[in-house]
Amino acid sequence: MKIMEPKRALFQILSSSLVVLFLSLSCQHVDIKDRSAKTNKEELCLVGMGPGDSDLATFRAMDIVQEANLIICSKSLKERFSNVLNSKEVVSPPDGVWIWHGYGKKGSDFQGKELEKFRASEKAREQIIIKVRQAINEEKTVAILDHADPLIYGPWSWILEEFEDISPTVVPGLSSFNAANAALKKGVTSGRLTKSVILTMPDLPEMSKKDTIEKLARHQATMVIFMPTVRNTKLKDLVAKLTTHYSPQTPIALVACAGYQEKERVIRGTLENIVNKLGDQSLPFEHLIYVGDFLTHEMRLEKGE
Repeated sequence: MKIMEPKRALFQILSSSLVVLFLSLSCQHVDIKDRSAKTNKEELCLVGMGPGDSDLATFRAMDIVQEANLIICSKSLKERFSNVLNSKEVVSPPDGVWIWHGYGKKGSDFQGKELEKFRASEKAREQIIIKVRQAINEEKTVAILDHADPLIYGPWSWILEEFEDISPTVVPGLSSFNAANAALKKGVTSGRLTKSVILTMPDLPEMSKKDTIEKLARHQATMVIFMPTVRNTKLKDLVAKLTTHYSPQTPIALVACAGYQEKERVIRGTLENIVNKLGDQSLPFEHLIYVGDFLTHEMRLEKGE
């Protein structure tokens, strides 16, 4: 028995040491996790709120909104999500100001009315930048909300460059493109002669002449035109450009207010007759134009063709 006592003592010492070591490592692990959580706190988020009705916003988007201390968004989004935003500090750009207009450029790049637009946009942008920087310095969480998906013709994408040092988080949103596809009830990639889709918008004078509706139409792919009335573009002018390469019998659809259950509507026709079909009807800014044979193609008939 006397011979075993030193062994028992040694065993007890080793056991105690192992317990202390385990507890020490556990505490360090918890501390590392806590520090990591603090480091990974999302300071600035660009959040896509989906198109149409508010129930098309994702759970992730709504969680970010509820946690944010400062919200920056348009007045229309503030109204649409008033049940959540009424208790928040919300900043909205002035009405009629293109918050993205001229970002990265100088006043000398513009003239006349375009210079006036640039000055107004630049002033509104600077105010937003100051507000965001101030909130971040105060360790607040800032959420910039955008309609639909913020990186498909979104007016706030410039903030990813402006606040690159903060490494903003982007929360994707359902696009009006997705909502319009659902309204059409057709597979947009299931055309008779094409599987490709071109997302574009009316021609802009400041953009390269290589990226025009006429030149894109040469590919004969399905085409989806966002913001078709921007810069006072007329439907008849778009149709004239499209028919330089698409047949006049090519199907076309106008999808207005995609994602709004009460307001959503679709007008169908061909390039040849769509202007007459629309007639004097006015369409809201929120509409898309689809061009392509997928609109009338039925896959079940392919075997018989």
